[in-house]
Amino acid sequence: MRRLSLSLLLPALVWAQSIVGEFSTLTSILNLKDLIVTPDKIFAASPGGLVEFDKTSQEFYAYSLEHGLAHPNLTCLVSDAFGRLWLGIGEPRGEINVWDIQKSTVVSTYGINTFGECLTAITAIAFAETQAFAAYQRNVDWGVLEFRQQQGSYVYRDFYQNFTLQFSYINDLQVIRDTLWLATNVGLLFAEVQHPNLKDPTAWQVVNLGNANKVANVIDLAGQIITTCGSYLFQVNGTKATFYDYGTREEINALFVTNDATLGIATPSGVYLRSGSNSWIKIGSRTVNRVKCDGDVLWGGSTEAGLWCYANGTEVNYIPNTPIDNVFTALWVTADGRLAAGTNQGFSFQTAKGWYNIKKDYWKIGISDHSTADWRYYVGDTLAYSLTNRIYTLLQRRNGDYFASLYGAYLWGAKGGGLLHFNLDDLQNYTVHDTTDAHLAGSAGHGGAANFLGIGYLALDVDENLWIANQYAQNDNVVAILTPTGEWYHFYH
Repeated sequence: MRRLSLSLLLPALVWAQSIVGEFSTLTSILNLKDLIVTPDKIFAASPGGLVEFDKTSQEFYAYSLEHGLAHPNLTCLVSDAFGRLWLGIGEPRGEINVWDIQKSTVVSTYGINTFGECLTAITAIAFAETQAFAAYQRNVDWGVLEFRQQQGSYVYRDFYQNFTLQFSYINDLQVIRDTLWLATNVGLLFAEVQHPNLKDPTAWQVVNLGNANKVANVIDLAGQIITTCGSYLFQVNGTKATFYDYGTREEINALFVTNDATLGIATPSGVYLRSGSNSWIKIGSRTVNRVKCDGDVLWGGSTEAGLWCYANGTEVNYIPNTPIDNVFTALWVTADGRLAAGTNQGFSFQTAKGWYNIKKDYWKIGISDHSTADWRYYVGDTLAYSLTNRIYTLLQRRNGDYFASLYGAYLWGAKGGGLLHFNLDDLQNYTVHDTTDAHLAGSAGHGGAANFLGIGYLALDVDENLWIANQYAQNDNVVAILTPTGEWYHFYH
């Protein structure tokens, strides 16, 4: 065995240097939770901030903290009587930001100074003629905020949290004619918008849907009140509900109505239009959160593929150029000052053209030539490897080789898991180092199993030897070293 140099025994981290520039927020906008259609633009709420899509140029713009948002995690958005957008902010900061479309900035905020206490989340907003209502979460409690229109703006009035139904989530609020509807995780409630005392539990009536189940939302279909209960649809008349349709027998995410008064539903398997009693035509293959009508065109916010559009019998997906996720557990700054980030879903790399992503899959490998790619939109490939927990460390050698520790990886799938080794210029020849040839050890006897690896911290020393921490190694081989020439060494505990 070759003698180890002193520099190998005294590892020193090699970190790339970057130049501090202007403040900016780097977030993912793949998941569009809600949207509004205007004559020339689409605005959408995402966990990465406010998204704007120009219908003419078909370009995306993203707005976040540097544009005045209190937090990028947006859950919903609605236009008020003055043409401004009310943006509902989710956990951990339950606030409402009011967005001026012309100025592209936040012009007012309803938060702790307004309500007198810190809320956890705002999940839905609805407007009546001169009122606004917002669904809020405060720790484990849920309720409704009321605002009144006054001199060109809205003034907070009160909150309501006394209901005759116990629930743990408000999915949607809708004002239909003179009634405020609350769609919750266990049922549907309603109250008169002008009721003199909405703090009185008896002001809120519960619709009898037969059993407790998720109500996604409620809509007005040519004068009929239609709602969901799990996978079924019901017509509502006061507190009574009449079975309306079986749907596609999947849980319904959202209801919508087309320009010609056709009922539509969004489910985990796609988007459907009703063609008759218990008969549905599939028009979209994406999982969509909300669908809005724009004349004869339908727009939807998908869970992982940006903006969905259905026009002239064809579906199109506009997927923005963005990082793959918002929950990054490992970061690295390259020698030229660009960011590389690892998440349970894969990797995102900041390039001169835009974001390039590698998506994780257990079985599929998909690598394409991106030389002619339109970098206004999503650009990425797919690698097969196993990971159940997180990327613990991501780093890069001077030759461009990346290493990522797959913390929590089973030896199954097309490539298994352990230590991921790849180079963006030669991606098809990537490697997953595992227990093969005893390079790394499983975790049997240390809280895991022989086919389960928990590779943790990685570090490069000045000679570019890779030091690998394997704390739960079943053979007490807790430190492994991979040299630039591909040789392996081990230290035992």
